[in-house]
Amino acid sequence: MKKSLIISFLFWFIAEFVFLIIFSFSGSVIAAALFLSLLIISLTSYITCIFSGKCFSATIKFPATAKKSKDTEGTLIINNASHFHFIKVFCCISAKNCMTGEREEKFVPVFSSAETEASADFICRFSNCGYTEIRTEKMYLTDFFGFIPYKIRGFTSSEAKCTVLPDTFDMKVIFDNIPAAIDDSESYSPDKKGNDCSETFQLREYISGDSIKQIHWKLSEKLDKVIVREASLPVQKSTFVFWDKYAEDGFSAKEADAMAEVTASICQALARQGTPFSLGWNEHKNCFTESVTSTEELITAIPQILKSGAETEISGARQYFERFGSANFSKIIYISKSIPDGYDDFSAKSSITPVLCSSVPVAGAIIFDTDSYEESLNILELAI
Repeated sequence: MKKSLIISFLFWFIAEFVFLIIFSFSGSVIAAALFLSLLIISLTSYITCIFSGKCFSATIKFPATAKKSKDTEGTLIINNASHFHFIKVFCCISAKNCMTGEREEKFVPVFSSAETEASADFICRFSNCGYTEIRTEKMYLTDFFGFIPYKIRGFTSSEAKCTVLPDTFDMKVIFDNIPAAIDDSESYSPDKKGNDCSETFQLREYISGDSIKQIHWKLSEKLDKVIVREASLPVQKSTFVFWDKYAEDGFSAKEADAMAEVTASICQALARQGTPFSLGWNEHKNCFTESVTSTEELITAIPQILKSGAETEISGARQYFERFGSANFSKIIYISKSIPDGYDDFSAKSSITPVLCSSVPVAGAIIFDTDSYEESLNILELAI
């Protein structure tokens, strides 16, 4: 924006200077008239800006998802309800990554005709994954020549939200040493039917196509109508992927991006291997969990973990323990930057594998850095 204002001012100044020189040496009335006209037009159009500012509003359209390091195109729509044309309307668009804390601004120029909508495309490129809020922060009208800006106050702004998806990588999670006695424990989904006929999901009346094996004969005889059982979906509670975002000194954008990609890649590997699991994370002094039994559920769950950044006051392990008690899973994959307070209480009932984003070796933990985590984590063998 500044560059455009300076260039416009230079053109205006040079024109005024030329007319002034001509008038000084020749006494030309035309040169004097042009000199005054440029000055009057600039001042008059600026006054128009002041009275027209309340007639403007802005809307942003942006895709719900984007890829890292790829150009993503959005559209800015300016609604001009005034009776005047404006050669240049500058709108400041900000993009804030809620996970990494990164924030960028760019000014988008738009030519705006009277009582119409005008649009302009703009490009955003995100270097790190995360949940990004894109909004119109400021809007400026300019005089006819485009070098005197007037900041509109109280205009109707807009916001779009975009999830910049992590770049997952292929890896394998090895369960060979999981104790069978713990692995066999199962629970059943309360909201999804499945194919385990040993447990009943719900009872309903028979419809054409139901298997005879599903018929509940005793209840059908009692109610004098054919009742069938719907099978339950078994959900193994053996695996828990937990991203603890605690870091006493916070973490950098690269560290946040690396941990998000490692978490997403582990989840992707489990889903592809057909292993149901629970995904957990901490956010704003609270803990959240999602049950994942398919790739489709994973696609819905991953954006949820990208909405917040580092927690600096209390660890996710401590938060989880205070809310739920010790995590009761046979296997926990624990992604974090360090081993925090509350870790032992959190993992007291489970076999836990810490996967830490760190340059310092930690006994019993798998270490990765922000540059080569794909190579160091292509195989993840869980602790016994």
